[in-house]
Amino acid sequence: MGNYACLYIKNWALKGLVQGIKFVSPGGSNGVGLLIQDSSKVDVEYCAFYNCYNGVVCETYSSVHFSMNTFHSCSFASIVSYNSATVIAKTNESFSDGQYGLVADWGGTIKEIG
Repeated sequence: MGNYACLYIKNWALKGLVQGIKFVSPGGSNGVGLLIQDSSKVDVEYCAFYNCYNGVVCETYSSVHFSMNTFHSCSFASIVSYNSATVIAKTNESFSDGQYGLVADWGGTIKEIG
């Protein structure tokens, strides 16, 4: 609730996997579905993000791969990459009701493949 993330991953040194989770924030919230920070390699697959301010935020030298996820009613953006984070996005679906699909800023990189 509020400004917090539903799931917060920080300082993962080894490869990680987030799979099959539905992230939902309360209405009118500034919450993030999934926040990944300072993590070397995280795969996010088959997840759903609904009613979040940002579906996924990757920041501070993280490396993340997204595939087969859905995003609905993310009021700002579906995927955000900040502060030298690298995001590879593949076959994500159903963006609706947001200002942006992908946002990269402050040295963040997003590459859409497939």
